[in-house]
Amino acid sequence: NKMFTYSKENSKLGKITNFSFSPVKTCVQDCDYCYAKKSFRQYKNVRNCWNNNSNYILKYNFFPDIPRNKINKNKIVRFLVAGDFQKVIVLNSFIDFCKRYNDFQFFGFTKTWIKSNYLESLHELNNLHNVNLFLSVDKQTKYNFPKGFNIAITSLESQNRNNFKGFNFEVCKHSENKSLKCDTCLLCVNHKINMLFPIH
Repeated sequence: NKMFTYSKENSKLGKITNFSFSPVKTCVQDCDYCYAKKSFRQYKNVRNCWNNNSNYILKYNFFPDIPRNKINKNKIVRFLVAGDFQKVIVLNSFIDFCKRYNDFQFFGFTKTWIKSNYLESLHELNNLHNVNLFLSVDKQTKYNFPKGFNIAITSLESQNRNNFKGFNFEVCKHSENKSLKCDTCLLCVNHKINMLFPIH
């Protein structure tokens, strides 16, 4: 039985519990720009872990409890560091998971909004008091994103800013100062804002 793996921290997040699925395989589109593909190709242990998670969730349709040794004092969880909700039932079981851990704070990014059958569940997830959800938007997803959500873009969109009239963006602080990690910044965790991630 290949277990589902949560990580306790990583070099960008700092001490924030997180999990991933396989990029591309679980995504609604194969993104032109994807930071996760490189790690997935390069490191066998990463590949095995993310594949195991993707297979586990499809088989059991259930997010297992976070092991105590993978929980940080801040009780923050970053979902989908890599990959996405590969089916609506996976998204729905994640909603149940967030309700189970209702004293934890969750944040993450998704492109599943481009499929209309996900929208009802995305609204439900977005309305949970302990979730900060961002819709990732770019020229591949197009710009017809639903209202009422935080959105996230990269600096590749700077020439397409007329698609975001009336939107203000906060620039990721880690991109300006690598020693500042997500567990210290908490901008994406605690605030209903739109994010811009510079790509160098």
